[in-house]
Amino acid sequence: MLLKPFVMRPYKHLSWYDGQSVCSGILAGLVSISSGADRIENWAAICIGVIGATFYVLFCKWLESRKIDDPVEGSAVHMICGMWGLLATGFFDN
Repeated sequence: MLLKPFVMRPYKHLSWYDGQSVCSGILAGLVSISSGADRIENWAAICIGVIGATFYVLFCKWLESRKIDDPVEGSAVHMICGMWGLLATGFFDN
């Protein structure tokens, strides 16, 4: 929620806070932590969620720059954050 308006500033129609960004950012963090939730400690879960939400925002910017239409940002949330979650399990596994 805090990062998206600053990253998406060149795209004037996407430079405000909206409910979809808040919900998608939360969902991005949850998708990122889902693959290794039973093997990761609390501090690592927070780190993984924050990094996953950052990947979500950056992928949304990449989609906009390529003029690819993804109205509900489902690919950014599920594909990118899901791949990050799989990698993060290996990085942060205790």
